[in-house]
Amino acid sequence: MAALLQFSPASAQNEAPAPAPAPAQQPAPAGVPSPVQLSDQQINLIVNAVTGAVLSQMKASEPKAAPAAPAAAQTTVRSAEEGISSYLHQMQTELVEKLGITLSAFPALGEHVSSVLPRVDGGPRGLNLLEFFGYMAMVFAVGAALGYGASILARRLLPGSEPKAGPASVGQTLRRALASLIGLALFLALTSYVSSTFAHGMGTQGTVAQLILSSGQRFAVFFTLFLIWFRPSEPAYRIVPLDGADAKLVMRLFVVMRP
Repeated sequence: MAALLQFSPASAQNEAPAPAPAPAQQPAPAGVPSPVQLSDQQINLIVNAVTGAVLSQMKASEPKAAPAAPAAAQTTVRSAEEGISSYLHQMQTELVEKLGITLSAFPALGEHVSSVLPRVDGGPRGLNLLEFFGYMAMVFAVGAALGYGASILARRLLPGSEPKAGPASVGQTLRRALASLIGLALFLALTSYVSSTFAHGMGTQGTVAQLILSSGQRFAVFFTLFLIWFRPSEPAYRIVPLDGADAKLVMRLFVVMRP
């Protein structure tokens, strides 16, 4: 800094004449302190100290952030987990209770079934158990055979023609559906007649026979309707646009999950 203070433009020009000698410094008056000469190192120390003090004061004056509150998300997740665990435990308890009730009802159910079977035996007025179930099977077999035969016969006798190639027309599809419905009608007529013979004076055996025959009739109705729509073995008459494998799958599902 002292060298900068003593710098003059005349020193930068070589051709300029030498400066005149500086006048002699007058002594300071009595009682006035003489100016302090500071070195560059001392000036840098002073600047650094002042700068550090200013920065420290600025940091101290900054507002401090409040401590973070507990995360609400963690509390929510914990509450949800506790709720799910409580619900699962409640469901498990109810399931065990219901299972116990069901298992405790098995002996009573067995006794009830054991008491029903002798009453199904018609005794002198009806058939024994083996004859009864054999007769039901024979009725269904005869009805299915008659219905299938009637469907084939109606298919040949009804006016119209079979499709030669490609899908059937609307008239041909209706003709084929009518043949299936004729077979269904014959099956329903036979099973209804047999059901009426068990309705008079047969007691429990008559009631059970009517329930079995009515279930067979419902199965035949839904099976025929599904057959008309999907026709697994007759793609020309298939109303629903499915391939053969999907049509067979639908029919199998109907057999397993019939109403």
